[in-house]
Amino acid sequence: MFTCSAWRGPVALCLLVWLAGCAVAPPPRPSRTPAAMPPVATGASAESKAEIAFQISGGIGGVTQSWIIRGDGSVVDHNGKAYALPPAQVAQLLGELMAAGFFDLNETYEDIACADCFAYSISVNDGQRLKRVKMLDGGQLPEQARRVVVALREFVSALEP
Repeated sequence: MFTCSAWRGPVALCLLVWLAGCAVAPPPRPSRTPAAMPPVATGASAESKAEIAFQISGGIGGVTQSWIIRGDGSVVDHNGKAYALPPAQVAQLLGELMAAGFFDLNETYEDIACADCFAYSISVNDGQRLKRVKMLDGGQLPEQARRVVVALREFVSALEP
């Protein structure tokens, strides 16, 4: 017959294992999204505070590319390669996105099934507003969304000579 003292060891071990499973997980690592990027210098115009994050993924080759474009003319791509452009070029891109109606777009355009389509994630902070739009492009995007994608694709393709 078992006594109370015979159960103490196994009960204590079970309790210890159970409590170990209740340990607090470490906080998640910060991500490198536009929201986590350091802000542009204070006192600058809204245009210079602008930030555009553009990501392309998918297609037949399964590409994944991204760029962070800042109003001060700095651009960083998915490989960490940095570019320095005149701020006027970024202002022109921002103007094209506004003219295309970026802030009027829906938050998602992903209602199609397509294995080899391109997926786009676009975040724009114009210094006053922030909006993120996700799109799945099977060739049937609304005209406004298509114009935004074309403007961004042309901008980033011009980065490499």
